Formats: sequence, structure tokens, C-alpha cells
Amino acid sequence: MPLTRCTAHSTQPPRFAVGLSPRRLRVLIGLVFLGLLTGCENKASVPKMQIFGNPPGNATIGVVYEYQFGIKGGDGLLEYSLTNAPPWLSVEYVENRLLRGILIKGTPGISGKGTTDYEGTTGEFEGIELNVTDGKSVGRLRFSMSVRPNQVRLPSRTFVEGETMTRPRRLIDTNSSGTEDPGEVYEDEPLCLLDEAGQPLLNDAELAFLETDLFRKLTQRELNRRPTLQYLDLTLFQASVIDVEGNYQLAESEFQDNFRPGVDSVSEIVIPAGLTDKSQFENASTLAELEAATGGLKTVRIDAGRFIFPAGRTKCHLLLVVADDTEAEREETISYRLNGIVGGLLEQENGSGSIRVKDNEPSVKFTVDKASVARDGVTNVIVELDKAPEVDATVRFLVDEVGSTAEFGADGDLTVRLRPEDIDSGTVLSDDLVIIDGGFELRFNVKDDTTDPILRTERQKRIQLVGQQPATGPAAPFQSDPLVQFSAERTGTINPPPSDTTFQAFINDWLTPYVAAIGPAGKTQGFGATVLDEAILAVARPGGDGLMQSQITLLDRTGAVSEQILLQSPGLNVEIKDVAYRSAGTLEREDFVEEVFTLLEVDGLFTGPLDRLGPDELGSGDLVVQKLRRLNRSGGFRVVWQKQFGTIFNEYGGALAVDRDGGVYVAGGTKGDARRENQGGYDAYLTRLSANGEQLFEQQRGGEAEEVYNAAVSVGGSDVAVAGTLDSTSITSDSTNLLDILVASFSDEGTVTRADQFGTAFDEVGLSISGVDRGFVVVGETNGAIDLSLVKNDRLTDAFALYYPTLAAPEAVMQLVSPGADGAADSDALEEQTYFGGYTGGKLFEGQTFYGDIDAWSARYDIRDNEEINRRRFFKVWERQRGTAGAERLVKLDALESAKMFEVIEYNVGGENYVSIAPVGTLDGGDLASCNPAINPDCPPQPVPPVEGE
Repeated sequence: MPLTRCTAHSTQPPRFAVGLSPRRLRVLIGLVFLGLLTGCENKASVPKMQIFGNPPGNATIGVVYEYQFGIKGGDGLLEYSLTNAPPWLSVEYVENRLLRGILIKGTPGISGKGTTDYEGTTGEFEGIELNVTDGKSVGRLRFSMSVRPNQVRLPSRTFVEGETMTRPRRLIDTNSSGTEDPGEVYEDEPLCLLDEAGQPLLNDAELAFLETDLFRKLTQRELNRRPTLQYLDLTLFQASVIDVEGNYQLAESEFQDNFRPGVDSVSEIVIPAGLTDKSQFENASTLAELEAATGGLKTVRIDAGRFIFPAGRTKCHLLLVVADDTEAEREETISYRLNGIVGGLLEQENGSGSIRVKDNEPSVKFTVDKASVARDGVTNVIVELDKAPEVDATVRFLVDEVGSTAEFGADGDLTVRLRPEDIDSGTVLSDDLVIIDGGFELRFNVKDDTTDPILRTERQKRIQLVGQQPATGPAAPFQSDPLVQFSAERTGTINPPPSDTTFQAFINDWLTPYVAAIGPAGKTQGFGATVLDEAILAVARPGGDGLMQSQITLLDRTGAVSEQILLQSPGLNVEIKDVAYRSAGTLEREDFVEEVFTLLEVDGLFTGPLDRLGPDELGSGDLVVQKLRRLNRSGGFRVVWQKQFGTIFNEYGGALAVDRDGGVYVAGGTKGDARRENQGGYDAYLTRLSANGEQLFEQQRGGEAEEVYNAAVSVGGSDVAVAGTLDSTSITSDSTNLLDILVASFSDEGTVTRADQFGTAFDEVGLSISGVDRGFVVVGETNGAIDLSLVKNDRLTDAFALYYPTLAAPEAVMQLVSPGADGAADSDALEEQTYFGGYTGGKLFEGQTFYGDIDAWSARYDIRDNEEINRRRFFKVWERQRGTAGAERLVKLDALESAKMFEVIEYNVGGENYVSIAPVGTLDGGDLASCNPAINPDCPPQPVPPVEGE
């Protein structure tokens, strides 16, 4: 039977007996052998040898490397060895009550053969193998190691000019808790500021003096500098077992980036000559008292010095004294040189480092990035500094010739001026704004007669953009609203905005409202703006035969009619329901394509039906989609294709939306069986046509009552979002059994991606949807209290707006309430800016006037993050109510990138309906379609809409 060792429970080396006689020794050996035969015969097998651990993959020259592997298994004495290891690495056995293992350790370049063979200690060591055996089983572990040199570094960091530091200190953490505990103290961290003998250039009292107001006053008196202190970390990558030392200095001017040594910094500080104790300056309140207590002054050079890292240390601090000034500067980079580095077996002899300094002078910007002004009109804008200047500050704005299409100056399309009512108000002086060649300068004043920081400086200046007719005659025609683009230039004390921000001033040439009579039963059904600041108006009205006919009117950028398209068919009612516009290319490249899409309701065969339908499958109320096109403004629009579709029952045309590829979504309702059996009333209906007019999908959704889509908007390139109304549980199960708001989004294949039903115990109608930055805004009418903070008891309609991040649930709710009936009819959005408007039967906005009967209103609310509640909310920018003694309703609006918005208002006089179109500024809702006699005494008479009785 083979022998089995019984020493697995003990890893101590065996102790041999001494002083025994040969006879007694033979007896002892016999007993041991007998024990092996009888006591160990049935012991369990010994576990195999295993090595546990993952040693660091990097070692550093002159730095202690140490790692302990754990050992499990095996029996008796262990033998161990390293192969393919660097010569400085040694191995030894370790054991305690908790663990036994193998320790590898060494110092590259110091221990082992590396002491005399330094070059062989760096580099990569692959396939190092640790072997451990008990004579029966072997444990092996392979690992690799990279040996690299140590390095002195000046880590990069950024600070703001004007900031000052105190000397860095560190906690003496006696109990290693990581936090300050009672009784623990701090000690100053070492500085690199040494002389050639390695002695500190400044004693503790002198270093403490640098952090006092007396030092700042002394430096201002002696050097005309306002000093601020920065302590920069000079570091050794790893703590060496040998001292490391060297020299540092600020690099010469030619190696600096926007930084001037000795100008932007203090190379030599001035301090009291006999300063040895803090009490000498702590008891002094003036420079005279300080000098009397210390006896004269001395200078100490601090922009260069010597550093030493004693063995075990990895950090010391450079002292940089920065001169805080009032000059506006670009970001500066301060470069240092490191040389004469010796010790620690470093391969490095020289080095460098850099620190960035951000300027602390004010930055200027317009509070908005664009605004629109009418010719012969004015628009107020604000120029703002992000902080108060220390001295009188002048801002310069220059015209960007590349980005501008209009002329600036006294004889140009645009000029600027101070608000007349602000001049000589005590703060704003008449010469604070000066027109210069290619731009203008604006001065911010510091008043010397007050120390109040609020009254002492001004941070905002209100200026006026003034639209002009050029002195040489009428303005040359423009393809779109002309603009002047300004950019801020760095001046002596003012910085431009942090990024390349520009301000665009657009000049509106639509100077009079467009007014048209549309008949007693006429109504505005569609409206849109073009890429060239023009407008498309779609109206429906009875013709001479009493049948409904439709008309599209195209208005140029001055508000004049450029083309009219009549949509009618003998013996049919043709009612336009929506219109959309799309363009591609440019006139300059002669590839400018414009497309107009229309949605019509017809009560007979207007055109050929979709391929899948026959004439007998249509009914008394069908839908028609048309696509019209023109190229390079040559001639009028021509029909490209038109498609009719529906069922044998009535269809409702709610809206159309055009996607990125020219495909068309049609949203509305159907009483027939378009894609399934109708469940009662109108079912919500959605279809998508390709750019060629081919139907891609068709669907209807609904329950036993009414569901319709009233609005649609293209999202994400080719998907669509819709808003409407339902009074059943067809979309979701959370129904109030009255009219609720319905919102949903669909993929380009017709799959529902989001859906929500939202409402109160009373009626709601969703009438418009717009895509905003990170979501959608839905507006309409409610008889309930969507905003739970309101107490609704008059049962009249109110206007509402909902912000949906994903159409899954609203995140922000707004309800507008007056004593009368109110509603929101339309909306539009530009990024986070949302615009909506409608009608009101009372005073809707605080501080504004109710003119009587029904007024039109519009508003701008931006969607922004509310940090307090971590949600997005509506933030008011402006609100505007307008009207006469009659009835006015805002029915359509469209916001443009040229900082203006078209408002379409309907009103009735003497039984006749009129429509008026006029632009307003998106900055403040101000009227742009009115000549200002204060600017131009030759203003033409403005057309006045007729009123009751005229």
C-alpha cells in the first residue's frame, strides 16, 4: 500500500529531535512508521495545488513592487520558483494564521542584477511563470509585466483669472478613516520653492503673508499689479526609494500661448525683509505699520526655482502669482520648463507642462439670437454682459459680410440706435452707441458716485433695430427676408460670447396686412409659409351656383398676390381642408422645386379613384389629395397627380402632413368601412401616400361613438403624430365617456408607437399638434379643469396646451381662462419655442384689454427644464390679445426662421366674412405689418378692416 502523508494540517518545517541515543531513535522511527501505516491509511485525498492572484501589470524604475499570491491545496513542504522573471524580482514563502502564500517583490533598477545592469530592467516581460509544488502536485500561474521609467509631471488644469488659492494642506488621518475626526489636524503640503542649496526660499511667516490683503496692497503699490495666488501640483508618477530633484521655470514668451510672463504674472514678489513671525503682520493694519514692524522690503524671484522629491514623496507645489487685470483676453496657456532632473534612476532629464487660464472679464451677447424688424419700423432688443464690468466697457459688433444679405448703416437697410426714452436717464448717455464703419460700438458705464454694486454698473443695454428704406431709392428685390448678421469682437475689456454666436436681424417687407373677403359662409381651411418668407392661404366659400368651391392664394414676401388657384368641379362641392408646402434646391443653382399639397372634401367624382377602388365604391363625401409643382419660379403651379378615396359613406378630412421624402399622410375620419367594419359614428382614419401618389397603408380605429384625427405632423423623417378627439374607449381604456383628447404616433408602416387618451369629466377637443424639441405640443379646447390648480365651474370652454415628451403621457399642462369662452385653434413650434393662438370671450391676459364680443389672441411659451422638479414646463415669453368691438378669431399661424410669425385672423362684418394675414415678431409679438410714422413721416395709409356699420 502506498504511503500517504499526514502533514497536510501543518505547513511548519519539521523539527528533528536532538540528543537522543541511537536505540531511542530507532524506537521513535518505528513508532512513526507504524503511525503512518495505521493512522493515515484511510485519510481523504489531498486537494490539488492552486495559486490565486492577479499581480499588477506595471512596475516602475526605482519604485518598490510587491504582490502576494494565495496558495490553496497541497500537502507538506512547498517548493516554489519564478521563471522568465526580470532579475530584480525575488520570491519568498509567507504564512500566517489566515493565509499562506508566495510573495514577489523587488525594486526595478535597485534590487537584483538590475543594480549593475540598469538598461536591462525596462521593457516588457512576457510569460513570467510562478511554480509551486509539494512534490505530488504542481500549481502554475503565468503573468506578464511592463517595467517603465518614473516621470516628473506638471498635470494640466484650468483656473479662472481672478481666482486665488490658499496654501494646500492635508489631513493627518491618524486612524485612516478617510474623514476628519476630532483631534486630527492638518499640515501644510510641501512647496517646490527651494534655493540652489535645497532650502526654502520663503519661510512659513512669509508664505502666510502672501494670503493677506497687505500683500495685495503692497504688490499694487510697488508693482502696479493685482496679485492672485495659484498653487500648481508638480508630481512624481510613483514614490521612489531614491530622492529626485530638478529645476523649473516659466518658459520664455515665445513659447507661451497668449500669456506674457512678467505682465500677466508676477516674476518677483515684494515682501517685508525682516518677516519671521505672523504676529508682525497680523498686528499691522497699514503698509506703514508693516514696514515699521519688519524693517524694509525685499524681492524674491518665484517664476523659477528648484524642487526635491525626498524618497517616498510624490508631490510638491509650484507658486504662480497671476496678475488680475481688466483686459479682455483669449484663453491663455502657461508653459513651464523642467530641466536638470536627477535621481530616482529617472531616464528623464527635461520636461514641460502647461496650465490654462480662462479670462474673467465680462462676455457680451444679445439676449436672443435673432429678431425681425419692419422697414420703417423699430424692434427693441437687449445686449447683455454676463457680469458687471469693473471699468467703463465698450462692446463692438461687426457686420458679418458673408452671412448678411442686407446693408447696414445710415444709408443701408438697417441701422441701430438707443431707445430715445432711455437716453440721459442717468445711466444711458447719448454717445453710448456709436455707428462705426462696418458695425457699431456700445458702451456700458460705471458710475463713480456710488459703491452699491447694483447701481454702480449696468449689465444690459436696450437698443433698437431700425428698418430703413435705402437712401438711394426703393430696396432691391430679395428672394427672402434680407438680414444683417452681427458678431461680437473682443475689445479692451469685453469678451465675445463663449462660442461663435451671432445675432441676425431680419428685415420684414410685408408692411400691410393682406385682407380678403371670403363670403358669408367662407372660412379659412389651410395656411402655410414658404422657405422664402412667402405665404399660402387656402379658403373655402360658396360660388355663384351656391356650391362650395376652394381657392389657394399665393402671396409673395411683401404680401402681394402672386398666384391664385381655383379648385372646383361642375356640380360638386369642393371644400379644401388643409394645405402643405415643400421645397428643395435653390434658385441660385436653378434646381429650386416647390410642391403644394392639398386635402379636399368632395361629394362626387372629382378625379380618378385609387387603383384599388372603383367609382361605385365612393360615396357622398370623399377625400382628394393633390400634388402641385413648379420649377425655378417659372410659370404657375401644375397638378402632378391627384387621388380620390373614401367609402360609400362620408369621410372627414382633418389634416395632411408631408414627410421628408415627399410622402403624404392624410388624417381624419370615416363613417364607412375603409379597412374594417365601422363600429359607429366616425372612426379615426389615417392613410399614407408615396411621393408618386401610391397608397402605402390605410387604417381606421374606433369604437361605438365618434373618433377623429384633427391634426397631423411629420416626425423623425417619415413617421407621423396625430391629435384629435374621441368619446369611447377605442384607443385606451381610461375613458371618461365624454369627449377626450386623443394623441398618437405611427411608424411609416402604420404601426402605433405611442397613444394616449387624456381628459376630464367634461369635454376636450385636440385641434392642433406641433413637434418641438424633445416632444410635441397639443392645443385645443376644454370644458373641464385640465390644470388641476384651477377651479372650473362656468362650463365654458377654455384654451389648453399640453406638452408630451413621447405622446405616452403629458408632462406639462397649461390652461388659459377668461370670464368668457376661450379656445386654442392652431399651434406651431421652432425647437423649444411654441406658438399658439385662438379666440377669447373675455380678458384672457393680465394687464391687457378685452375689446368686446370675441377677441383674437396669440402667445409664445417656451418649453424648458424646471430644475426644481426635474421636469419640463411652459415658460411664458409673451402674450397678446387684440380685437375691435366686433368678433375676431385667430384661426391659423405659422412661425418662420426669420424671427416672425404669420397670424391669420377671421372676422365678420355685416354678414360678410373676412380674412386678414399679418406678420408679428416672434421676439415680443410686436406688429410688423405697420409703418411707423415716428421713423418714416411718409408712411403710406394703412388699410383698415371694415367694421360694423360702415
